[in-house]
Amino acid sequence: MVYWEGTWIGGGGGSWEENHALWEEYGSGWASSYARAYDPNDAGKYYGGNAVDNQAMFDPEGHPLESLKVFSLMKTGNEISPVADAPEDVRLIVDINGDITLPDTVDAIMTDNSRRSIPVEWDFTAEQDAMMHENGVAAYTITGTAGGMTATCYINMVEYNYLNDYSFEEGGSCWVLTDLNKADELYVEEKKSDSLTGVKHLHFWSAAKNSVEFTAEQTPENLPAGRYKFSMSAMGGDCGATEAYIYVKVNNEIIARANLVFSSYGNWYTAVIPAFEHAAEDTVTVGVYVKAQGTGNGAWGKLDDALLNSVK
Repeated sequence: MVYWEGTWIGGGGGSWEENHALWEEYGSGWASSYARAYDPNDAGKYYGGNAVDNQAMFDPEGHPLESLKVFSLMKTGNEISPVADAPEDVRLIVDINGDITLPDTVDAIMTDNSRRSIPVEWDFTAEQDAMMHENGVAAYTITGTAGGMTATCYINMVEYNYLNDYSFEEGGSCWVLTDLNKADELYVEEKKSDSLTGVKHLHFWSAAKNSVEFTAEQTPENLPAGRYKFSMSAMGGDCGATEAYIYVKVNNEIIARANLVFSSYGNWYTAVIPAFEHAAEDTVTVGVYVKAQGTGNGAWGKLDDALLNSVK
């Protein structure tokens, strides 16, 4: 341990003017006029006493403060019960059609640097709840009280997507890709200029006629019961006679589909299934089916941005 300026003592006055007179008469370290020879460019011009005399070991009368015990505590330690020092911020992402459920506790950083859960009371009204749902996608800040301290919850109201790796940025491992006719190329491609979102997308190309036929599916886990819409975007060309659509399966049976169009490079077409029902006991699978005869240099296309959102 290294300690510097152990003789710093506060002036004890009630204002800067009173302290200034005391500093000039009795001294206060380097920041008085007497220190001009030592530090002519600072203390010699800007007299102001001691900027940290509130961290001293002695009070203005020279009596030792509790802080002086630090030298003993360095050897013996100081056993005290840890208390909450600051609550950690809470961050929630909430579907605009879902419920806002604030936690009953928050994690607090304790004075021994551990973390414990402490109860919290949020300043959150039914009127605020309704407004946050009605205003659509937006960010909000809710405050409350935890252990006598202010707790903060940051809420992002979003049109939540229940699909993982919706834009293939993670490589498509969440998707079941089935090549039904041995296409030359069928994989997740990294190419920003050919992607609708991010830098990756599902790419296909095949030179031989009638060699493009595949499905890509995902079965979201723990999908809450309710109404949903499913959409996916595509661009492509040279497909010739084509059968392409997105679909929704409930308990392994297709209950809805919407056609996809591959027109030309850069022209993205978004197919939408606007609404379907899902009960708690159902298994839902969403996917895309593409079958293309191919013309010219072979059928090609890009698929991106698969969205599964709740609807009212």
